[in-house]
Amino acid sequence: MLVCQVAYTSISARILAPADFGPYALAVSVAQVGTYFVGSGVVQAVLQARESDRQSRLSATSLVFAAGSLVGIVISAIAAVLSSKPDTQVMSSMLFLLAWMPMATGISGVATASMRRSGRFRLPSLTEAMGLILSLVLSLVCMVLGVGALSLAIGSLSSPLISAILAWTLLREMPRLAIARIFNNELFKVASHISGQNLVHYIQYTAPLWTLGASDSTANVGHYSRAQAVATIPLNQLSQAFTRVVYPHLAATRHNGGDVSSPIRKSLSIGLSLSGVVFGAICGLAEPLTLSFLGEQWRPAIQLTGLWAIFAAVNLCYVAAGSSLESQGRFSAIWRVQFVSLVVLVPALVGVYLLGSSPVRILFVAIFVQVVAHSCQLLILIRSRYLRFREVASTYLHGIVLFSVVAVSGFYSTGFIGGNVPPFLSLLIGGAISCVAGVAYLACTYWATSTRNLVSVLVALKPQKLKKVLA
Repeated sequence: MLVCQVAYTSISARILAPADFGPYALAVSVAQVGTYFVGSGVVQAVLQARESDRQSRLSATSLVFAAGSLVGIVISAIAAVLSSKPDTQVMSSMLFLLAWMPMATGISGVATASMRRSGRFRLPSLTEAMGLILSLVLSLVCMVLGVGALSLAIGSLSSPLISAILAWTLLREMPRLAIARIFNNELFKVASHISGQNLVHYIQYTAPLWTLGASDSTANVGHYSRAQAVATIPLNQLSQAFTRVVYPHLAATRHNGGDVSSPIRKSLSIGLSLSGVVFGAICGLAEPLTLSFLGEQWRPAIQLTGLWAIFAAVNLCYVAAGSSLESQGRFSAIWRVQFVSLVVLVPALVGVYLLGSSPVRILFVAIFVQVVAHSCQLLILIRSRYLRFREVASTYLHGIVLFSVVAVSGFYSTGFIGGNVPPFLSLLIGGAISCVAGVAYLACTYWATSTRNLVSVLVALKPQKLKKVLA
């Protein structure tokens, strides 16, 4: 999936102009607000349910149908309003398509989550991969046929639709609506809490983009969104490891009365080490990476790619800590984190908007808010005695140094090469040097628990074995 998304990003960036991605980034961000409202909490509720059976799927699907219909109507109404303005007609057309993406994503998510909750990981992964591949091919065909920026929205909608059809076919069921099942007590309680919290977090995550869209050109919004894609494509894939594998394991441990402190420490340690390796490399290799995968017309996005890598590193740790809190039912603690984030974010964005927003300033605000939010999570986990302060300090020092070693080695190696070689070759050479530097640092710190945890996961490479590593 990662390879396909990178290839699609690279090809589409060469077919379409930066200004085409601005309306799409804004339209899909609005649709994803609906996705978080409709399906994210329901899927997480299914993942941590005591049992995975047909009745729980029926209740979850009923919730998705009801909420998805409401959200689809609201987004369609927004699209109708925007269609009356000439400068937002492209965005309006996209929203008419994307209005039903939340429902499709939720229906697909219920089926795949049910499989994962019952211990089956391969089938849902293959289903999602097939849906993504076919949708990206469809989107590229539309671009070649001259459909233009609307092709991006077609791809975003078709991916969950195809995945839903495949997943429910494998389950040998048809998703259907049962009014009596909408307010199933336990499912509705967990889903409403998680959906609300995920929705607030997504709004915090996306508010900087909306601020930029309200104050800057579509081309700058396009640069911002494509730089985000370069850094967050791997972030999304890594985040799914925590929400789809680690999360149900922690929930099952809690239901069985086991001690969750050790797997929580390990999952945070793994997240931090992965952040150092993956996003340290992206940060250090921002220039050749951006030029190689997006093309020369995206040169203004180079600095943004490096900043997005820093944001992604913090966000992956945020996801790991958030999965730990959610799986233990610590909803009030998560709401406190969200409240602190909003208190910091709103005045910061207002200040940037009044002083004159730019993509770089907006990203600095986003990074700062994410650091504050994750610090609050760590404080809660320490006070709850899931973590110990000394372990947290040493683990995060290890992760920061690893990130710095990988990033600095990549940055200076590509700087030394300069413009003497093509960007892709510079990326390969710089990536090799970053890899060697990262491996050397890990070899020197193999005594550290964080390094051993990361190595054990890399050796396993299978979700089933990851559960044993966490146990």
